[in-house]
Amino acid sequence: MCGIAGFFWTGSEDHNSLAQQMGAALKRRGPDSSGTWYNDQVGISLVHRRLSILDLSADGHQPMHSRSGRFVISFNGEIYNYKSLKTELTQRGSTFIGNSDTEVLLACIENWGIAETMGRIVGMFAFAVWDCHEQKLYLARDRLGEKPLYYGWLAGGLSFASEISALKVRFSSQPAVNQEALASYLQFGRVPSPLSIYQGIYKLPPGSWICFTRAEANAQPIDFSPAPESGRLKPIRYWDPRERALAAFQQPRIEQLDQAVAGVEDLLKKAVAEQMVADVPLGAFLSGGIDSSLIVALMQEQCSKALETFTIGFSEDNFNEAHYARKISDHLKTSHNELYVSPRDVLDVIPQIPSICDEPLADQSIVPTYLLCALARKKVTVSISGDGADEVFGGYERHIFGPRFEKINASLPLLLRKVLAQALTSLNPQVSARIFEIFSNNSQDLFGIKNISSKLSKVARLLSAETGEDIYRASSTHWPQPNHILRESQALAYFTNLSGSTTAICDTAEKLMLLDLTHYLPDDILMKLDRAAMAVSLE
Repeated sequence: MCGIAGFFWTGSEDHNSLAQQMGAALKRRGPDSSGTWYNDQVGISLVHRRLSILDLSADGHQPMHSRSGRFVISFNGEIYNYKSLKTELTQRGSTFIGNSDTEVLLACIENWGIAETMGRIVGMFAFAVWDCHEQKLYLARDRLGEKPLYYGWLAGGLSFASEISALKVRFSSQPAVNQEALASYLQFGRVPSPLSIYQGIYKLPPGSWICFTRAEANAQPIDFSPAPESGRLKPIRYWDPRERALAAFQQPRIEQLDQAVAGVEDLLKKAVAEQMVADVPLGAFLSGGIDSSLIVALMQEQCSKALETFTIGFSEDNFNEAHYARKISDHLKTSHNELYVSPRDVLDVIPQIPSICDEPLADQSIVPTYLLCALARKKVTVSISGDGADEVFGGYERHIFGPRFEKINASLPLLLRKVLAQALTSLNPQVSARIFEIFSNNSQDLFGIKNISSKLSKVARLLSAETGEDIYRASSTHWPQPNHILRESQALAYFTNLSGSTTAICDTAEKLMLLDLTHYLPDDILMKLDRAAMAVSLE
């Protein structure tokens, strides 16, 4: 919804010019207005680019001061429960000038402090807030990492921004590529948090906040290791999906289907209603699949007029789902918008991908996602999507074939599985496909893997899997051993602490869903959506 940035500086720098340049680099994230704030005594600047969604008046301008003047904030995102928080704060004596969620967030911090506030707000966000009394800078990011926040030590001091493009203003020279990040990219197709593709620049992990004094912002290193380490700054995790999942598994399960369905429907209605709050035109992506169709149905139910829906179509039948979306639109009576994409449309987008993404992302669906966002932006400023449903409702193939492979592997000796794996990768794909036909009436869907004959290397890796984490790694890896082409390079230990934390979850499918929620969703899906949408100034 917006772009934020900031930095600590010394007296020798033209901080006004630097702030303006950082803001200009984020213009597509916030085309409606811009603002800067600085403190000469401390040497800190905050930068903001605004895409107006709530309270379009000047009362929503940022950087914004709290009513007492103690806190200054540059905020990107939305607080979905800001109305209930505002009511509670008003009862406690707080007063408000405007109707923005930013003002409510500041009042929360002023009344409850950063730690309690993080536990009470619900939304998608990244923000920086400066405490003028204690002279501390707080950086925070939402629970699942919908909004990005990068930071690093550049030109002798801490700098942060929504995108690396804004940090480049502070580069004294091109930073080195982070070899661990590069290896992780080759292995998983994405650069995982807390790394970025550049050495010395980090992503604040989802569900975390971190605090800096001026002295720490000058040269203090960051510690991302699990074990506490004296004297090192560490991001503070205020929300962890693994802890929430484990706590939930300790509770009795709902056994009655109708009760479970009613509970899920109530939760979805509440979430959709909160995310539909906007003072600008609102729409929804509609693919015709279960997730987006359900979201659109719940949205249209709450709209007094036809909802604007948007779909990308392809002339190739194997890829096209637009006819499903059209049926859903006709049924729900939405105002439907379609764009059929040509090969030329795709080729024209590809050269823009590096500037859109800011760092490598091997997810080819960013191309149609960008085109879909561009289509939506012609009519609306905010669009809701169904992304995230696969992770919590078991929508990926690996959630189905993972448990099947676990059972197969448990029944076969490891040596035999290794021989089978070797055979699969050695045989001609047509011969392998014939073998699958012998074992299955449907060679296209053996083990729950569609078009299995084209995924023999993945099947071979799965035959060696011993645990749910092994299955996840085997099913989501593109290049299993990146150190074969990158000397002395190892991919980030994605699963360092997951084996212990998921042992209480006996269901392999649910383990895989949790791993997707923790890794694939924030580092791939949400990054792709944020970059594609912000490239056209769409929330």
